[in-house]
Amino acid sequence: RRMRDLGEYDAWELYAARVQAAITLLISREYPDSTVGLTGESGEDTEDERGNEMDLFEAGMPFRARTGEKVSGMAPTRPAGAYEPYVTAQTRQVGAGTDLSYEALARDHSRGTYSGQRQGMLQDGAVYAAVQAMIRDRLCRYVWRMFIRGAVLAKSINLPNYWTEERRYVRAEWIKPGLPWIDPESETNAWDGQVKGGYATLQEVWAIKGGNWRRGARQRAREQAFLRKLGLNVESTSPTRTGIP
Repeated sequence: RRMRDLGEYDAWELYAARVQAAITLLISREYPDSTVGLTGESGEDTEDERGNEMDLFEAGMPFRARTGEKVSGMAPTRPAGAYEPYVTAQTRQVGAGTDLSYEALARDHSRGTYSGQRQGMLQDGAVYAAVQAMIRDRLCRYVWRMFIRGAVLAKSINLPNYWTEERRYVRAEWIKPGLPWIDPESETNAWDGQVKGGYATLQEVWAIKGGNWRRGARQRAREQAFLRKLGLNVESTSPTRTGIP
């Protein structure tokens, strides 16, 4: 309902802004029954089909005002000053109903502090993780299993005892897309302390960045060996630092 209300409000604000933008001039006069200076040539119709007075105006044309007439430009007032607060409030309510932060819905990160942004990101991450787990368990694993079965039936691959050991052959490590860090230095130090204290593992740290910790450790070892081969100084890397992408 809130999404519908927000959509209708936005549409009508846009309509009101278009109406105001279509008004070129405002002509006020001392005597309402007098004719205005913007009149057409003799014989032209100065009223529309509904009987409303119709004035002619073109860009750059001179205006001969009659006595008592004043001409002023239109200063649009739409969207109104309450437009942005209303949209923001409705978006926050929608976010509360979907268990997502305002920043995640509006992609507006200009209003919060670091701690508030990080707290919102952590809560959003928990929601994403639940959805990702459902997709992994109900879709990805099934598709992967059917793919391996199809390859075995087509004899594209040879897997001994596949039908009795299918679970072993279809076992896979599912790596979710990584999330960026708001403050990489602060978060790196925090995760380094948790790994050293035994409260987190290298696999958890790498998973946050969307990487494989074994692959990362092997790559790090290759880099260090290559630098040593070139005679360059290699900064010693602790096991915890190895886990930081």
